[in-house]
Amino acid sequence: MQREARIFWTLIIALFAASLFFGVGAEVRRREAQQGDTVLLDTGDLVTLEHVIDGDTLKVVKADGKSVVIRLLGIKALDPQREVYGRDAVLALRGYMADHKARVRVQLTKDGHTKVDRHDRVIAELFVGDKNLGLELVRRGLALVYTAYPFDAINNYLQLQGRARDLGSGLWSDTAVARRADAMIEGWTERGDEE
Repeated sequence: MQREARIFWTLIIALFAASLFFGVGAEVRRREAQQGDTVLLDTGDLVTLEHVIDGDTLKVVKADGKSVVIRLLGIKALDPQREVYGRDAVLALRGYMADHKARVRVQLTKDGHTKVDRHDRVIAELFVGDKNLGLELVRRGLALVYTAYPFDAINNYLQLQGRARDLGSGLWSDTAVARRADAMIEGWTERGDEE
């Protein structure tokens, strides 16, 4: 009986060691594969639209044919599945990008690297001609200024948001939606979440 117990425990230890070895190896390979697939943008890159994911996130194609997901700096659009103004933001982005190349200005980290969020989206501004697409959405009342993480041009964005509110543009024309928007803004201020 003692011999059988030793064999049993030897097999259990061997299986545990093998699981640990292969599990760690698989995780290392997964991380290396993710890093190898990361396609970053540089300021000045020209991109075309692959598709609009939502009113503040787009998938674009670089000149080399590689796709990149961009999270527009400084804005938050409403959910296009639930809010008409979220759908309007999606349509506006499609319209701005249709048959046009957009110029990218990436947000940089303090150490000078391209900033990506926790979903591996590149944080950037997109310009078609002289139009900053995120700022245009704010001006039209189709997106909110995302205040959780301040950025250099936040005051310009906030001024345009105030003007859109005063004019009753977009979501600011609907009292119930404006109340929900104000609650979202208040939540970002209190929590400091990053989307």
